Amino acid sequence: MTVAGEQYNPFAAPAIEQSDEVLPNPADPTDFTVRDEILICGPRLLLPAVCWKTGLTEDLEPVQFRVQRASFRLQTSPVEVQTFISRQRSKQEERRGIRLSLLAVVGVLMFVLPLLFNSPGLTGVQVLWRIVVMLAGGITTGIAGMLMTGGLPVVQRYRAPGLHYVRGLPSALVAQLRLVEAKRRRRDLAGDRVVVG
Repeated sequence: MTVAGEQYNPFAAPAIEQSDEVLPNPADPTDFTVRDEILICGPRLLLPAVCWKTGLTEDLEPVQFRVQRASFRLQTSPVEVQTFISRQRSKQEERRGIRLSLLAVVGVLMFVLPLLFNSPGLTGVQVLWRIVVMLAGGITTGIAGMLMTGGLPVVQRYRAPGLHYVRGLPSALVAQLRLVEAKRRRRDLAGDRVVVG
């Protein structure tokens, strides 16, 4: 089969199409790429002055946290994030943390106290009541623990050496990061970025 004077070779290597997908430099903590709702970054990430919970850009204070891996594989380290949070949101998070800690303490007490005051000669109803209180305490502690850790972003997958794919970021932050990335790309199409082909 000929196409415009060229002969078809079934054994030729397939043509490689270049894509404009740009991956960040893992050594630069300020370099990141946003694809869909996923942030691609290195093991350290310095985010711009944007609240990581709400996307606000005013009345901010610095905050640091770690984004843990979503699976049980221990091959990669978590992503160290240095970012900002609005002062109002910070106070809300602090109050929420105190409430959930108190809820967890109540749950533990509900679970432990029936075990401590175990007296012989209990009737069937009293034993059943203690079991119900212990189960309620265990469930309360579990729910408080899930609420304390829930809502944090996680490293979804790991593709290239030093690159982490983080999901679970608030959509307001992702929108702000897209704007920052677009400005940075317009400013310079740096030579130290890796173009995937």
